[in-house]
Amino acid sequence: TFQMRKQVPRQSMKTAIIWEDETHQAALINCRNGQLRVTASSVELMPHDPNLHLFTGQLAAAFDPNASDDNFRRVLFEAQPGANARNLLSWWFGYVLYPALCFRLSLVNYGPSTTGKTTIWQYGIGSVIGAGLTKNLSMSDICSAKGYSIPSLQHALLNVGGELEADEIGQSSRLKLLVGGEPLEVRQIYGH
Repeated sequence: TFQMRKQVPRQSMKTAIIWEDETHQAALINCRNGQLRVTASSVELMPHDPNLHLFTGQLAAAFDPNASDDNFRRVLFEAQPGANARNLLSWWFGYVLYPALCFRLSLVNYGPSTTGKTTIWQYGIGSVIGAGLTKNLSMSDICSAKGYSIPSLQHALLNVGGELEADEIGQSSRLKLLVGGEPLEVRQIYGH
């Protein structure tokens, strides 16, 4: 067995970091076509420099300032007609990419089937992150006392679970430990 903390995987994977220089604090995000430097006032794509930041993970998407997000916005509006819900999801998309887990939050999208909840995450932000950094564990997988599935989250930026059963919420203590950054004993099954 080994112990896993939610902060460790995000730091060990290093798809993004906080970078400070004498004038700004910036988030650097390792995109397919370069390192995206984001500050409160600017966004700049810089070339990859493997000797400078030692990123160990990379988003599947390339940064394109001229790319259209019309399809994504249409699906988001159809799935979440309320402005507050869309704003929350937009904030959450950014938080998934942010290199620090300072808020210790988890998001559960609740609503009727076939309303686009999974589509937004799996094919929206999940396609930006990429299949290698997106996992699909159910709440049952995460909350299982055996803990066999949890090691697969070690280098994930996003987990998109399927349908949530009502009784799983009451058995979610392992999820609470993960989200809270607490140590958690898990069993890694070799070969998986």
